[in-house]
Amino acid sequence: MLMEQLIQDLRFAFRTLRRQPSVTTTIVITLAFGIGAASSIFSVVNAVLIRPLPYSDPSRLVIIDGNFLKLDMKQLGASPPEFVEYRDQTKSFEEIAAFNNVRQNLGGSEKPRRVTAAQITGGLFRLLRAEPAFGRLFVRSAELEAARNSVVLGAGLAAQRFGSMSSAVGQQVLLDGVTHTVVGVMPEGFEFPHPDLQFAERADLFLPLPLAPEMLEQRSRYNLRVIARLSPGVSLDQARSEMDALAGSFIQQYPRSYLGPGGEDGGWRITVVPLSDQITGSVKPALLILMGAVVLLLLIACANTANIMLARVAGRTRELAIRMALGASRGAIIRQLLAESIVLAILGGGLGLLLTLWFKDLILAINPDRIPRLAEVDVDWRVISFTAAVSVLTALVFGTAPALQASTTKIKRWLRDGGDLFGSAKSRQTRLRSLLVVAEISISLVLLVSAGLLVRSMIRLSHVDPGFNPRNVLTMEIDLPAAKYSSEQQRRAFFQEVLDRVTSLSGVKSAGVVSILPMSGSRFDGPFSIEGRPFDPTKLSSADYRIVSAGLFDALGVRLRQGNALDRYSADPANPGVIINQTLANDFFSGDGAIGKRIKLGAPRSPRPWMTIIGVCEDVRERSLSTAPRPAMYVSSSQESTASMALVVRTEQDPSSLSSAVQASIVAVDRDQPISNVRTLGQVVAAASSRARFNSILLSGFAGVALLLAAIGIFGVVSYTVSQRTREIGIRMALGADRGDVLKMVVRQGVTLTLIGLAIGLAGTLATGRLLSSLLFETEPNDPLTMISISLLLAAVAITASVIPARRAIKVDPLIALRCE
Repeated sequence: MLMEQLIQDLRFAFRTLRRQPSVTTTIVITLAFGIGAASSIFSVVNAVLIRPLPYSDPSRLVIIDGNFLKLDMKQLGASPPEFVEYRDQTKSFEEIAAFNNVRQNLGGSEKPRRVTAAQITGGLFRLLRAEPAFGRLFVRSAELEAARNSVVLGAGLAAQRFGSMSSAVGQQVLLDGVTHTVVGVMPEGFEFPHPDLQFAERADLFLPLPLAPEMLEQRSRYNLRVIARLSPGVSLDQARSEMDALAGSFIQQYPRSYLGPGGEDGGWRITVVPLSDQITGSVKPALLILMGAVVLLLLIACANTANIMLARVAGRTRELAIRMALGASRGAIIRQLLAESIVLAILGGGLGLLLTLWFKDLILAINPDRIPRLAEVDVDWRVISFTAAVSVLTALVFGTAPALQASTTKIKRWLRDGGDLFGSAKSRQTRLRSLLVVAEISISLVLLVSAGLLVRSMIRLSHVDPGFNPRNVLTMEIDLPAAKYSSEQQRRAFFQEVLDRVTSLSGVKSAGVVSILPMSGSRFDGPFSIEGRPFDPTKLSSADYRIVSAGLFDALGVRLRQGNALDRYSADPANPGVIINQTLANDFFSGDGAIGKRIKLGAPRSPRPWMTIIGVCEDVRERSLSTAPRPAMYVSSSQESTASMALVVRTEQDPSSLSSAVQASIVAVDRDQPISNVRTLGQVVAAASSRARFNSILLSGFAGVALLLAAIGIFGVVSYTVSQRTREIGIRMALGADRGDVLKMVVRQGVTLTLIGLAIGLAGTLATGRLLSSLLFETEPNDPLTMISISLLLAAVAITASVIPARRAIKVDPLIALRCE
């Protein structure tokens, strides 16, 4: 019976709404934008924060890291002996495993390619509860040594290399010149490490990592990432307590590894962090702020719709009065009007879901490379359920006020007043509609000021000098296989010949190589010592450490402020030279006193050589535009070499036009050498600031929609007031009132509502500004210029929205107005 009544109400509601297509369309589109925006951001929140990681029982997975907090050395991973002690001396974990990413050359085909391998200890697959699609896995530590030349392939690489996953098992692949036998293939969709895990890359294949006895002596070599699964019944806090105790025992047993030479405390701690937090924790505040923004936008849409619905109710005076006179109860009237609201919300939600699909593509098109798990955004059952729930809730929010307003109608009053159903209720309805407009304006101001702060922050970020010139610069990465380039002399010879060939190309101005490209997301740093000064690890800053060729500064456009370039200094192994940046010079040598001093990476007793400072270069923002320059050292590739280098080429024209020629020059030196990450330096810089750009673009879009809806709301209220006061305006003008006075009278209402809304909204911006502070760059969260300019903008839009119906009011013919019912 109840279901039949509901279906009947919905059918009647649909027929009623169909008779007013323009009003219905306006409401549906308004709701669609609000619901669609909310569902779109929820789809991002769902993918990044809610959807479980693609592993069995992922909530029990944690990452274990060593940290020297007082040295600002965090998330170091673990050294081999530390990992063994984690595994053997703890009871909080069901399984502990370690892995290490390495890049290797995959040979044996016409075109070599660079692949990412995960070297793993026994138990990793068991910890992840992963099974192969074909073949077998190496799961026990005892198996690793015997499986040294075995490999497990990912599904994608197996299909690309051998045509199908099943045919890959038993085949052989050439990795860095060494033959490996494929013993297993992982299923499609299996990804480890997770693509967005910090300091790791998704592996194309898996290799065993046997821990040789000599590795277990390297306590200060942090080259492993440790993942663990909590034992059943063990909480995260219990695991952390156990690791805190273990960290203290390390200090007591191995003081030389965890304390300074004088027993100084470096802040050694072992952290246990859920895997999901390790992947997405850095973006959680920003996404929650965006989710709050779309909730505010949805409230504006609801307020606008409620205003339109109130106007509809006022226009249905005769219909509602007749129904009540014929015996319709107050509950029936409320139910009927709520049914209309539900139909509108369903239509708006359906269109909003379609907009979500478009918004999803738009979000991905913004290309925020550094937002984890964004590639997983999709409209799944959670997003559809959220959209449905929001649609129903929205119907209740915007439909309740008009339904209650209509149900309070007094039939006797309508009969007595000759059809003025809302005679005394008009003033109440006008107050309610005015209150909704004030809410719209105040919420719009909060959104607009928040967007203004982010845009202002983004503008300031875009004007930051990175310390180099990214214009017309091509970059690519080269990783030399250890089997083929085992000696430093071989590596130096390869990179020097590549540079000679590249610099001889037409259109190339300069070229160089660097161990880590600025703003690439990678880093290598550590504490350093200054000759003749006491070493106190608790007071030292860490310095970025880069290996560079002679032409690198010219290729990047980095200027030398003092001293000599690296190519003008003798490459004497006994007395190597180093260039430091201005920050290191200012902080530790009073600016001009650095030349000739000697420094080294690490403690004074470390095996690294002392290096003479031969020059000071300008600061380079190595990590991001928003991260202040840190102390940095640049050593010559003729003194120290590494197998992985980034080639940097400055060109006279569009750098992409020379990409093929530059890659051909590398192939001419070694036809088996793959090249990866070919991109311009401008693309590298853009990727580094993509997260800030993502936040500002989305919030600005929401604020723009809010501004439009607020203007429509003001226009609607003032227009409704004009229609209700047509007779009054006609009388005033018939008695000689000036058109300017009538104009001011009508506009005054919109201005008053605007000023009240702005006052309330400014109070709200003071609270939201503090929430945004973590997303801002060199911008105060309560920046007065932003608040004043946005308030003036909103006031101008509101006044314009008031003037349009006011101008229509002064054109009313007094005779027509006096004949109006």
